[in-house]
Amino acid sequence: MDVEKTMEFILEQRARIAAIQAKAAEEAARYDAQFGQTDALLRRAVREAIQERRAERQRWKESDPRFQLKMDQIAAQHRENQEMLKRLDEKIG
Repeated sequence: MDVEKTMEFILEQRARIAAIQAKAAEEAARYDAQFGQTDALLRRAVREAIQERRAERQRWKESDPRFQLKMDQIAAQHRENQEMLKRLDEKIG
């Protein structure tokens, strides 16, 4: 058995393994960067969708006068109910 050939073979194998590991590390770094970009893009899209939905809801509220009328009626009824409860509490207490 030739010791020098064995050592040369081992060194070649180590060099190949190191090259494969370096390539794998580069690919992993590239995938991590792509994942980060995709994640940032997705977060931005979701944030913008939420903002747009809120703006759309506000526009709808402002554009539909029936909504404001109904809200005013609900508020007035709530005030009436509060007054009735207050009077009832005074009679009972």
